[in-house]
Amino acid sequence: MIANKCFIQNKNIFGLSNTAVKVSILENIHFDRDLVAIDWYLYSILLARGYSAIFTNEVETFYRQHEENTVGISRLSLESLTQGILVKLKHYKLMRKYNLEYTKSYEDMLLLQKTVKDDPSYIKKINQKNPLWWEDIK
Repeated sequence: MIANKCFIQNKNIFGLSNTAVKVSILENIHFDRDLVAIDWYLYSILLARGYSAIFTNEVETFYRQHEENTVGISRLSLESLTQGILVKLKHYKLMRKYNLEYTKSYEDMLLLQKTVKDDPSYIKKINQKNPLWWEDIK
């Protein structure tokens, strides 16, 4: 299956432990020092530049997910929600240079940031069916 650019815009699905890249396409990629999800940024840029990604289920990756990970495995808290919003804001802000379609995601995240700041109890309204990978931070 070929990955769709729009699909990964809001999903950090490509990790450095479960992907392979031709080194020759990594020229002129600069990483902001405040980035947290570097893998998401890298693959977002590559897709924005017109490269493609192909999914295969013929490999196996073991990923150690725990509470100390950036996203963690615990229930969503106000602190983790706020951190996730900041990570997405940084990503979307930087990605707008490559693809203006990220502008709406950036504006939506600014609105969510304001909503959470104005009403910290907003976190109770989030349906947490999928607590990993910022799936509930929309």
